[in-house]
Amino acid sequence: MVSNPPHHTQGDFALQDGVLGQEGRKFTYAGIGLYSHQFFADSPEGAFPIRDLMIAGIERGVISAEVHEGVWSDVGTHEVLSALRLEDSISR
Repeated sequence: MVSNPPHHTQGDFALQDGVLGQEGRKFTYAGIGLYSHQFFADSPEGAFPIRDLMIAGIERGVISAEVHEGVWSDVGTHEVLSALRLEDSISR
C-alpha cells in the first residue's frame, strides 16, 4: 500500500493493525504482493482483476499489508516509464 497519488485520491483499501480492510483511511494498492498459491485456488481461467480476490480475502480477514513510505511511481504506461527514466538520468 502507498499514499494515494494525485490521480487516485480515493485509494483502494484501508489498513487497520496490519490487516487489509474496506473501512477507514484508504491507501492505494501498489501492485506489489507476496501471495500463497491457495490465494488463487478458486480463481477463473485467464486474466481477471486481482481486486476480486483481494476483496474476498478482506472478507475472510486473511490479507495482511503495510504502507510503503519510500519512493514509488505508478508506471502504468510506456510514457510514464520513459519520463521516469529521463528524470533519473537528469538527476545523476
